[in-house]
Amino acid sequence: MAAISKTKKIESLAKLLQKRYKNMPVPPERTVLEHLIYAALLENATVELADAAYAVLEHYFIDWNEIRVSTVHELADTFSMLPDPTGAGERIRRALQGIFEKTYMFDLEELKKKGKNLGQVTAQLESYEACSRFMIDYTIQVAFAGHVIPLDEAGLRIFRLLSLTQVDKDRTSETVPGLERSIPKKNGQLFSLQLHQFAAEYFQDPESADLRDVLKGIAPDIAKRDWTPPVLVQPKPKSVTPIKPPISHDAAATLPFAVGHDDDFEEDGDGTEAEFISDDEDLTPPAPNKPKTVEMKPTETAKSDKKPKEAAAKKATEKPVATEKA
Repeated sequence: MAAISKTKKIESLAKLLQKRYKNMPVPPERTVLEHLIYAALLENATVELADAAYAVLEHYFIDWNEIRVSTVHELADTFSMLPDPTGAGERIRRALQGIFEKTYMFDLEELKKKGKNLGQVTAQLESYEACSRFMIDYTIQVAFAGHVIPLDEAGLRIFRLLSLTQVDKDRTSETVPGLERSIPKKNGQLFSLQLHQFAAEYFQDPESADLRDVLKGIAPDIAKRDWTPPVLVQPKPKSVTPIKPPISHDAAATLPFAVGHDDDFEEDGDGTEAEFISDDEDLTPPAPNKPKTVEMKPTETAKSDKKPKEAAAKKATEKPVATEKA
């Protein structure tokens, strides 16, 4: 039996999904940031669960900043209906933090000014390191009409069972080569929604016999296929350059007391504050400075002072001279 080509498998999968999901809701109008946050909720979850989680997120929190400063546990409790609420909370919180650190606001509408240059838009979204690949690709497709098929772990499992995935040479990512070429751009968003819904329904039961029965018509040897993800190499974190060099001890001593710390002083027994000295600080007293020897040269005034003294001494030894009386 001849092997089925990869393109044929993808086309067969698209036909299967069209029969299974005929009425898929179209994503509503949202801002770029709202699409990005919604994608964090949609990852590995059905559309119904993601919509419910997003509605709770909108009504429970005042604004994006409140979400950013919330803990992951608080966010996870808010949308506990998701299959992985902790993962969703971590993605949302880190994404908002990364955006705020770069822009100091929660607005990505400036990206729309880049027009059709989706390469720049993708690079900008990738600069927010907390955004997952699914969040970026979903935003590019829905907010910018880009032809890209967003894949999360649930979607990649389907393509692993069909033997369509490939790990890059550097083993940092897993992709489905030729996916965008096999699906026309006009059908890209619909195919993505149908695929995502199908994969999310089986995300919590990857060993489902029903799933393999459905895909058996596309890949007869699916019983031998493994859905588990490959071991990928995590990219090294980028080094962060400090904004200002650490201040030296001598420079700190010149600063006003108001910028110091209360921990730098401790209280003596008499209730007064004494300077705190660290155990690591050198207590050896500095060597005393030797006084410099200055050679004094006699001045003209000193020489002139000597002559009056000698004249007075000579006058005292002389006998008085008698004067003649008139």
